[in-house]
Amino acid sequence: IIEHRPNEYSVIAYLKQNSIVVRVGQRVTQGEVIAQCGNSGNSLEPSLHFHLQDSPIMNVAKGMKFYFEKATLIRNGTRESKQVYLPVMGERVSSE
Repeated sequence: IIEHRPNEYSVIAYLKQNSIVVRVGQRVTQGEVIAQCGNSGNSLEPSLHFHLQDSPIMNVAKGMKFYFEKATLIRNGTRESKQVYLPVMGERVSSE
């Protein structure tokens, strides 16, 4: 769990076991490696679970919307560049 500001926390899960390279309380910056993608969750292949929430406490937190600063939406084989984009369920998004 990463605190971005008061009442805004990101949760990153299904990481590769023993791959976390940051410590509790450490300040991290955009682009910094914090762990490796893995399948420690209920998945057969490496995957990543990410979401934003309003509390660091999972069982009381409420989810929040998050926007990609820059993304490429892939739909029916076509690529479309997006700025400040909120994906919808089922969309395929790439950083390229």
